[in-house]
Amino acid sequence: MSNSKHKDMKISFGVYRGHLVADIPNHYLNWLLEQDWFCKKFLDLKEQTEIELEYRKKFDIVID
Repeated sequence: MSNSKHKDMKISFGVYRGHLVADIPNHYLNWLLEQDWFCKKFLDLKEQTEIELEYRKKFDIVID
């Protein structure tokens, strides 16, 4: 991704532990953003998740 804020961050928990945010399905990233514990505890990862989803929306990218 060419976004200057993009980082290759990995999820450190759950089903996708060890996976890059860029490789995780849209539905899971959207679900994470609905979780209070995620939004409060993982601020950098939350920001990266939002950036990734904005990028996917801009270019009509869906990862299942």
